[in-house]
Amino acid sequence: MVASFAVDYYCLMSCMPNSFLLAQAITDPLTLAFDFLYFSIVTFATIGYGDIVPLVWEAKLLVLLEIISSFIMITFVISNLRKINNTTPNKN
Repeated sequence: MVASFAVDYYCLMSCMPNSFLLAQAITDPLTLAFDFLYFSIVTFATIGYGDIVPLVWEAKLLVLLEIISSFIMITFVISNLRKINNTTPNKN
């Protein structure tokens, strides 16, 4: 899921070059892809350092979707940990 949002951010930045404010100007596509993967992981983990900032509403909406998706996914995983733990076979 994190990689998918990173690709979305990269595509949005390719279509709309002013959609994100980066801490430094990046011209290398591979470096930009890595930075958006980093941004996606930081957003998913709800850390948010502020070195990459969405500027346009499309970018802000995409970031909000990732935050909501990560919250739902983390909540789902935590709520099902007990079920996952109970599915191990008994050795009686």
